[in-house]
Amino acid sequence: KVVERLATGPEACVRGMRRFGAELMMIRCDGRPQRWRRGEAPVVFDTGRDEPVDVAVSKDGRRLAAAMPDRSIRVWDASTGAAVTTLRGHSDLVMAVAWSEDGRLASGSDARPARVWDVATGRSRVLRGHGRAVSAVQWEPGDLHLLTGAHDGTLRRWEVPSLAPRSAPAQRRALDEITSAAIAEDRPAT
Repeated sequence: KVVERLATGPEACVRGMRRFGAELMMIRCDGRPQRWRRGEAPVVFDTGRDEPVDVAVSKDGRRLAAAMPDRSIRVWDASTGAAVTTLRGHSDLVMAVAWSEDGRLASGSDARPARVWDVATGRSRVLRGHGRAVSAVQWEPGDLHLLTGAHDGTLRRWEVPSLAPRSAPAQRRALDEITSAAIAEDRPAT
């Protein structure tokens, strides 16, 4: 028995939804994310012509992130729908996004790496190790570890690296560890 009809029309044509407190975050049939709360006009998030691959609401409910088919992650203010930032760095389709309790964002991509993002600065750290697409990311409580699942049949647990920039001496040490050079003996041209 239907108790109540909550909405009708294009904003009620839904492919998927998640509850966040008293709100619903939906992917409409036209592919656009929408926030719905009883008694309020829906907030629709502009994705242009692109349909998000995955969406996530921040733990405090203030931001929405969407994995987009153009290899970006778009972030909006969840209450107004205003664009906050676009994060770029993945070289292939972004397949999954998840917010930490402290406001960091994790993402997984078809090109195998996962990333952890500082949304305010756009800085990220890459987590490499999967052999195929990373299609699921999830933070553990406390935000010290990230879980990633991939099409290579592995589930991994990562210690999340710091997003603070390295100091110049630390960067030099890291480069010294991975950089080598060889000088070829000069030979007369023949």
